[in-house]
Amino acid sequence: MKIQGYPGSRSPCWLEIPKLITLTYLFICDCKRLQRLPPIGQLPSLQYLYIINLESVDLVDSSFFGSEKPYGLQSLKVLEIQDMPICTEWVGPEGENLFPQLDTLVVRDCKVLRQLPNIPISIQHVEIYNAGLHAIPLPPSLGASSSSSPRLGLSLSKLTISCCPDLSTLWQGYSLLVLEELSIQQCASLSYLPEDSFCSPSALKTFDIVKCRNLKTGEIRLPPTVRYFTLGSCGDAETPLIYSLQDLTSLTRLFLDGCAMSLLPSKVFACLTGLTSVVFSDCAMTSLPSAQDFARLTNLENLDIWDCKELLSLDGIQGLGSLTFLVIIGCDSLVQDLPDIS
Repeated sequence: MKIQGYPGSRSPCWLEIPKLITLTYLFICDCKRLQRLPPIGQLPSLQYLYIINLESVDLVDSSFFGSEKPYGLQSLKVLEIQDMPICTEWVGPEGENLFPQLDTLVVRDCKVLRQLPNIPISIQHVEIYNAGLHAIPLPPSLGASSSSSPRLGLSLSKLTISCCPDLSTLWQGYSLLVLEELSIQQCASLSYLPEDSFCSPSALKTFDIVKCRNLKTGEIRLPPTVRYFTLGSCGDAETPLIYSLQDLTSLTRLFLDGCAMSLLPSKVFACLTGLTSVVFSDCAMTSLPSAQDFARLTNLENLDIWDCKELLSLDGIQGLGSLTFLVIIGCDSLVQDLPDIS
């Protein structure tokens, strides 16, 4: 069922009638005067819920989940929330597992939304863009655990967080054993990356962390499954994250975007023998890796160098025996002719 452009400030009463107990899909959008969401928690069969562009809803509270136990949307698999510009909180009954079957959570363009309900430990896909959250939602508390207790493993396979300036904490206390894709971008308040989350056997393939300028982390070891890596403008975390690339022979794409290092560590770069594509964008490096290091990258076919204003020389590039495509744009300090790479 789709409700679009409903003109009222209160939800229609027919949404609460018993005949809707078999409803599995609900799309609510462009209801600009609606101030409160209907008690959707009373729809026990609902599996897909999309709430888009509700300009007047400032709070979602326990009434959304209904008045009868079990509280929450017991069958919901997909929840997408988008364009709720004045909504500050989405809360429910304390300690309840409100979405026990939830597989996918997407939140976009909810700039002042500070809080979301708990999510189940079995959730697989979380995407949050341009929201005011202080922390990502986590499973309901299972009680206090000691430092020696085994870490609970989230079932997340994809976690994407972008443009969340107030986000300060991530998944402390949980491991990410089956995570395949991690992308965190433009989270200025994020100060800590749990370095032990990737120590166990992992399925991680994509690792992107960009423009988190206050981020710190200790020594971190990425699993050998990583194939795509993007990093830049991440303050004190840049150096340990660069060194985390050691021995990642399966890495095929490296994108350094705003990296502050003036010289890439030779012992790291020369190990990345599986690389097929490298992009340096707006990096502070003054020189490229040596020809000797480049010569070990026998699979590298594509090299892009964009807006690296401090780069003085292309010396070293002659070591790339398999290079097919070379793009150089906006490197104003380059004065040396391109070395012979024939």
